[in-house]
Amino acid sequence: MPYPSSGSLKIALPKGHFRGSPLHHSVAHFVKAYGPSAAHDAIARLPEQYRAYVAPNAPAMGILGARSYPYPFVGELVRTMKLVVHASDEDVFVRELVYAGLEVMLSTMHRVLLRYLASPAMFLERRQEIWDLFHETGRQRVVSQTPNSYVIEDAEWPNTDATVCRINLEGRRRMLELVGLGNIEALREKCRAWGHATCESRFRWT
Repeated sequence: MPYPSSGSLKIALPKGHFRGSPLHHSVAHFVKAYGPSAAHDAIARLPEQYRAYVAPNAPAMGILGARSYPYPFVGELVRTMKLVVHASDEDVFVRELVYAGLEVMLSTMHRVLLRYLASPAMFLERRQEIWDLFHETGRQRVVSQTPNSYVIEDAEWPNTDATVCRINLEGRRRMLELVGLGNIEALREKCRAWGHATCESRFRWT
């Protein structure tokens, strides 16, 4: 996928992209919840190199479900939206966007199937298929697993944006809730944005 450019100036961004469909639904929720003026303000505050990915007067800020977006842009967009609405806690704000996006992506039937037919073990068995719904690159490896917890590694993944890691964490938390688990503790234990060689997250539930 070519990066946007301005004249002869090409914008070099790290490899790795987030798929547009979940991002579209999350941004559409933001526009609906906070209003078009907040969307315009967010676009105006974005660094110039990222504005080619958005459109002020288009639905969901111009984010398209059929397109994929570089991780640095996704992280910067979410952080900018947080600043615009003066959200004090980034984790809570990211959770709001992720949950809203998943709610649209997963129909009522799919949510029922997750609740009654799935389990944490089945979720882990399908981990790569679920990951591929959101990312173009990356490989999932289960580091450890117990009856009420697991640690998963995001390997071969060129992301170095901490906000994108938060998006992954909250997405997995919500999927486990839809399976029927409660009191889920989700922690990032390693992160490429912190200088680690890989990203690892731990999930516990009761």
